[in-house]
Amino acid sequence: MQILGPGGSAPAGCPLTSPVTRPDGIASTYRLSVPAGVVSVEYQPFSAEASIEVEVELQLHSLPDRLLLRFRTPQKQPYRSVTLDGRPHLAFQAESGDVELPPVSGKVMVQVDY
Repeated sequence: MQILGPGGSAPAGCPLTSPVTRPDGIASTYRLSVPAGVVSVEYQPFSAEASIEVEVELQLHSLPDRLLLRFRTPQKQPYRSVTLDGRPHLAFQAESGDVELPPVSGKVMVQVDY
């Protein structure tokens, strides 16, 4: 996940996070402190359904210009669709793996079908 400031660049000290993958396939980063606040991300792959679900929790004290969540599919397949909190979401790049999230605090569920 990357938080982008003015001009589309990441502010100093604001990393692109790489979650830690557990043996059960769930990958997560919890309570990562970034200049805009605190971020938690948990990826849940569903290989049989060709989808990935992600729970994102944002505790932001300042709203960034953009929030990008990046997915990597098993064979780098492009996305077929993305939903945000169960509703269709069109702000994504199928080939690059980027999903733009609304810059708001709170919890969101993202599902990518590939």
